[in-house]
Amino acid sequence: MEREGESLNPQRPNADSIGQEVVDDDITDANNVANLTRIMHRALPPHAKISNDAKEAIQHCASEFIYFITSEANEKCQDENRITITPEDVLSAMEALGFDDYKEPLHIFLNKYRMQDVGHTSISMHDQQPGQHKDKDGSS
Repeated sequence: MEREGESLNPQRPNADSIGQEVVDDDITDANNVANLTRIMHRALPPHAKISNDAKEAIQHCASEFIYFITSEANEKCQDENRITITPEDVLSAMEALGFDDYKEPLHIFLNKYRMQDVGHTSISMHDQQPGQHKDKDGSS
């Protein structure tokens, strides 16, 4: 019996692609740990050390947090019959989940990012009508 979201005839990756996925995941995990470690060190005194277990725990927490926010943003998109999660959806998810204190700093960061991103084609939040979202190709 087919479960929701599963195909009756899923494509199976070959052994070579599975091996490459594992290598890519290991590299991604190492990069994520390195990035989080840099962030952690900024919050600590210069002489502080961080155990590998602590680094892994923080990485796990960060991943769960991202999943939590993304799931909420995705629900909003599904309710609005959209398939693309926008930064505004993420901000809305943060607010809906009680992370109101982060909404304004993230909004400021997003605006600064958009101003620096010369190739950015999306319109700013101030130019949008409430509930209106445009994809990168300009379509609503």
